[in-house]
Amino acid sequence: MSTANTARAGGGYREAATRLVRVVSSAVPFGSIWYPADTGRFLRGLAPRRDVPVFTAAVEGLAPADLARLAPGMDRAEFLAFLGDAVEEDGGGTPFPSARHLPMTPAEARLRYPVLAETRPGDALPAHVRADLHAEIRHAAVLFATDDMLRANLGHTVGGIRHDMLDTWAATPTGCHAAPVVRAAEPHEEAPVDGVPTALLTLCAEEATRPAPEPLTAVERFLRLDLWGAPLGAMRRVGDVSRDLRSDHPSPEGAYRRLAEGLIGSLPDRTDAPARHSILTSLADEVDGLDGHPVTAASELPMSAWEARTRYPRIEELSHAVDHGDRPTAMANLTEEIDEGCYAGCRLGLAALVAEIAHMRTYFGSNDALRENLSGAFSWVRDLGVLDEAASVAEAHLTRRHPAE
Repeated sequence: MSTANTARAGGGYREAATRLVRVVSSAVPFGSIWYPADTGRFLRGLAPRRDVPVFTAAVEGLAPADLARLAPGMDRAEFLAFLGDAVEEDGGGTPFPSARHLPMTPAEARLRYPVLAETRPGDALPAHVRADLHAEIRHAAVLFATDDMLRANLGHTVGGIRHDMLDTWAATPTGCHAAPVVRAAEPHEEAPVDGVPTALLTLCAEEATRPAPEPLTAVERFLRLDLWGAPLGAMRRVGDVSRDLRSDHPSPEGAYRRLAEGLIGSLPDRTDAPARHSILTSLADEVDGLDGHPVTAASELPMSAWEARTRYPRIEELSHAVDHGDRPTAMANLTEEIDEGCYAGCRLGLAALVAEIAHMRTYFGSNDALRENLSGAFSWVRDLGVLDEAASVAEAHLTRRHPAE
């Protein structure tokens, strides 16, 4: 029996849990549900403890010599408290270094583009992974506007990367057979990525290998991953999700509980606190039952409106203006919204928009599938042609307003 059929046959909250796991396993930007304060509080609370898996996997993986280079005179507890303070302070709107001034490192590139970094020629990718790959390709193509920028930021991870290579790769129907992708050899093995806080500690471990390591640079890279829409799916385990749903004091992965609360809000007649607590516990049980199962395809269990809005936050952000603007067409409204909302970091937001469009186009693949999954959330996303027009609007804005970036 498929996961989706099991979801329907099992009753209870299996279907809701299936949607939650599918969202958490996808390329949803971790910054859309995870805040710098979450990581700051977690690291400060973790400092005196040694019984949390993230602590063992990452902090203990930071060798004493690395810690001494990063933070002379600090022990691990002091260093974690220092990182927690830095993340919260710098996460309040501080501008982060651009890709031109501070190119990505291998660890940072793998966190932001996990599928692009790991895919080999001839790899047979499941549909949802292929869609994530296409989204990463389009994001990189828009964010790094020249071949020099691509090479500076991703050349250590994707061998010989160029814009024409990305264009060819994205146009390949299978999405995985055209580009000569090579994973660069790594000078050392980082601790495994297990949760968003550990992503920061992974960047710290990499920073410790540099001639003049600076921990605040690792913090800047971590917070920039949020700004650049790094996917939550690269930073989670299903066990983290169920553990967080059961906890009265969620700490390491508090965002998962917040995400589940949003899902519960989309269920009918489930608003009182006892009911919500019961649902969270039931969801946790169902999530545990899904651990190790393949991600359920949208063809088996179409997206709900909550899931679509969570999975495509940039489309959701623009949809009200597109649907209710004063212009005669949806694309005219989209053009006006993008032009009037133009700002210094516009390329970042439009890279996210183009990436979401690429994901939709690859993942759904047909007009019927697009409407079946998205009509409840985005009335203007009627067919694949509309998606192509929306991507063209975004890229035309960049050409017109930001040609030198």
